[in-house]
Amino acid sequence: MGNDKIISHKDLCYDLAMAKATRYIEVPLGGVWFREIGSNGGNADVVVVKPSYIKFNVDIYEVKVNRSDFLQDIKKEKYKKYLSRCNRLYFAILEGIAEKNDIPKDIGLIVHGKNGWYTAKKALMRDVDIPNDMLLALAFFNGRIYKKRRIDMSQSYYGVSTVNRNQLKGYGKEIKEMILNYNNLKLKFSNLLYDASKKIQFNSEVEREEFRKEWEKISYIYGK
Repeated sequence: MGNDKIISHKDLCYDLAMAKATRYIEVPLGGVWFREIGSNGGNADVVVVKPSYIKFNVDIYEVKVNRSDFLQDIKKEKYKKYLSRCNRLYFAILEGIAEKNDIPKDIGLIVHGKNGWYTAKKALMRDVDIPNDMLLALAFFNGRIYKKRRIDMSQSYYGVSTVNRNQLKGYGKEIKEMILNYNNLKLKFSNLLYDASKKIQFNSEVEREEFRKEWEKISYIYGK
């Protein structure tokens, strides 16, 4: 996705979601049914959850496609409503809309340039207990459909499909877990590879495909 044409807010949300390997797009803050009394509601443009038994982490990305919208958000401090619901908050913008000096303290900035997304300013990792209503909203969220497609990690950019547990009937518990874990690694690697290839300037899609195949050959995940 280049910046030589008009990019809609939703298109940029979907591009970021693919790059971050998440399906959480336009998530209602606290969920439609779980919002706190007096809450001003609103949606989080893109949410990334990094699961961990040690340190659960939620990142929220506020997407902006023009400078006037960005400046209004800063002036009215609308971004602050996300702070209690995430560990890190980022503005995600098109290149040229803002610089890192325009970003409030402790808030991060990622930018979509001609070679894809890059981090211009890291967000502060804050020790926040994510509210239960936010966790419920994420748990029940089923993804957004846009232009007849859904962000779904069962299909990554390079077509790695998710193994369904129903396909593994008859296998022992340990074998099932090994297969599922291996498949999950393939999905993660595929998305990391996609992210990396977007940041590299290739002369053609053929070069991009050769890059992907070469890394698959030397990756232990693919067993080659």
